[in-house]
Amino acid sequence: MVSLFTLGVSFAAGAFFALGGYWNVLTGAILSWFSSVLDGCDGEVARLKLQESVFGCWLETICDNFYYLFILGGMTIGLVRSSGDRSNLIFGGLLLFGAIMSFLMTGLQRHQMTNEQPEQYLQEWHKRADKRSSNPLLYLGRHTEFIIRRCCLPYVILFFALFGVMNWFLIGATVGANIVWIVTLYSYLSFTPTRASALQSPVV
Repeated sequence: MVSLFTLGVSFAAGAFFALGGYWNVLTGAILSWFSSVLDGCDGEVARLKLQESVFGCWLETICDNFYYLFILGGMTIGLVRSSGDRSNLIFGGLLLFGAIMSFLMTGLQRHQMTNEQPEQYLQEWHKRADKRSSNPLLYLGRHTEFIIRRCCLPYVILFFALFGVMNWFLIGATVGANIVWIVTLYSYLSFTPTRASALQSPVV
């Protein structure tokens, strides 16, 4: 129930972003931050009530994905309405592509890597990336992934909204989302056991 309520707050934030205008966008950013605060509560409630489950973890992940879609989609619509600059639609389309690809790649890797313990995904990913710290792509992903997480991103959004420069955030988010799915795909291919063993085995 906490996850679903948080999803409702995320939708409201996206709706305010879509209205455009400084105060609507700022309200959307505040709601986005509030949604992030609530996002840290559902897992705690589940643990306190001894109701942790794989389903609950995946439900939270799906709600998180919708958060990004609501917020980023709302921003794109709001910028087009406010500025009349339709080039924002191009950035919005590329951002949507990058976000969906990131969701798919992350979900695929999470399923492959965690062995029915999806809550362990980030910890496991960090562990494997740290073992290959000499790899520049994995090093970049390991030390910058915190930016896109819901414990950090809403503060970044709030900063850009406060200064009325959401167009710059849209451009940065477009670049970032497409880097995320590339790094995740690369790590998926690198961390897959069958592929790793095949790369290490001599060709007969």
